[in-house]
Order: sequence, then structure tokens, then C-alpha cells
Amino acid sequence: MKKFVLPAIIFLTTFWIYFGISTQWSFRPKWVLDYFNPLAESLLHGRLDIVNPPVTYDLVHIGGKWYAPWGILAALFLLPIQAIKGRFIPPLYLTLLFASADVVVFYLLLRRIRLDFLAKLTSASLWLLLLLFAYGTTHVYVGTLGSVWHVDQMVTNVFGTLGVYFIFKKKRTINDYLYSICSFGVALLGRATLVLLVTLPAVLYTWDYLLGIRVSPKQRKQAIIRGIFLFGIPLGFFTVLFFAYNRLRFGSLFEYGYQFIVES
Repeated sequence: MKKFVLPAIIFLTTFWIYFGISTQWSFRPKWVLDYFNPLAESLLHGRLDIVNPPVTYDLVHIGGKWYAPWGILAALFLLPIQAIKGRFIPPLYLTLLFASADVVVFYLLLRRIRLDFLAKLTSASLWLLLLLFAYGTTHVYVGTLGSVWHVDQMVTNVFGTLGVYFIFKKKRTINDYLYSICSFGVALLGRATLVLLVTLPAVLYTWDYLLGIRVSPKQRKQAIIRGIFLFGIPLGFFTVLFFAYNRLRFGSLFEYGYQFIVES
């Protein structure tokens, strides 16, 4: 139980500070434009378009319908709230939740780095790095603005950080690889470029199981077969979802809609 106390304190402190920065304690988000709640509502009714949006800025207009060019990931996290409560919540709070969680994961990653690779890293240095990440980088801007683009980016970013955390350790297991690959696969549903981070577990897997000095030809063959399933199944699953979402909206597997964005 004690090991959860400090991460919980970091999460709550970050949430409290980010909330103050983003609303000046007014409970009124700076950014009111919201497409993820309407998208979640459409998903509940079996639709992928946004019905009768009050504002169409940054939306994609194709076939007489309005679509969001962003990934579906952020809207998925709003589905339970809408299904249970039947109401919208400001997407800023979703951003604050994930931004605070991202700081916690980054703290755990720093602690892992200190334990496995940099034993000489002092506690003061670790906390300084964490403070710089949380309050001295673009993370604080992205995590407190609450615009549609930044909501999408922050929700997705957590899974990118998680993917790195799962795999960045001295002794890696197959489960570590699986969790990392799945995290990057989920990120594909938010911002497609983050899936490129899967090269990290791919390189490490190659190093651990294919290029090792003590790896026999038989073990290497088994590792190749295992790797095909380990990477292929989760990445294949999320890739199918990604392409299906594009195909159902825009009629093409590779169309993401950016070229059709309405900017006025």
C-alpha cells in the first residue's frame, strides 16, 4: 500500500496545480470548443460523424457529414460517463486527468532508470527532473489548455510514456514487451505517429533474443516465431481498428482527413 502513496500524492498535486493554471480556480475552462463529447455521443448511437455541430472549425466535411480529423481515443474515454450520466463534461478535465497520470508515469520511469541504470542519480536530481518535466516543458501547456488538439495529444501521450516505461528496464520479460507493444498500439488510435515508438521494443527484442552471444540457432528461430506473434497480433489488431476508422469515415484506409479540414 505504501508504494502507491507517493504516486497518488504526485497525481493529486499535479492535478491541483494544473487545474489552477487552466481555470484560475474558476471551474471555467479557457477553451470551450469541444468535439470529443459530441463524437462520443455519436458513437453511442452507432455513428462516426458529428451530428449538427454548432461550430465546424477544424472539422472535416465529406459526403454532407461532419467528421473529426483526430483519432477516436479521447472520445472512447468519455463513453462511460455519457452512457451512465447522459451528460457532457468539459474535455479539459479529461486532459487534466491524463496529464497528471503522465507525470506519475514519468516519475516511475525516472525511478526505474535510477534503480536499473543510474544508481548515482540522487533523489534531489530525480525530483528536479520531474519538476522540470511537469512544470518546465510544453507538457504544462498541453496539459492545461484543453483545446481539442491538445486533449487528443495528452490522452495519447500517456500511452506513449507507458509504452516506454514497460520496456525500459534491465531485465525484460515477454509480458513487458507485450504491455509496451499494446500501449503503443492504443496510441495509434489517438495520434498515429506515436506508433513509431514501437521500434524501441523491436530493437530491444532483437538485441535480447536474436543477437545475443549465447543464443543458439534453435533459440533464434523460436524467438523469431514468438516475435511475429508478439508484435503481429496486438499491432495487427490496433492497425485494423485504425484503418477501419479511416475507411468508414473517408472511404480510404490511408485518409486521415487533414486535407479536408474546414478552417473557417
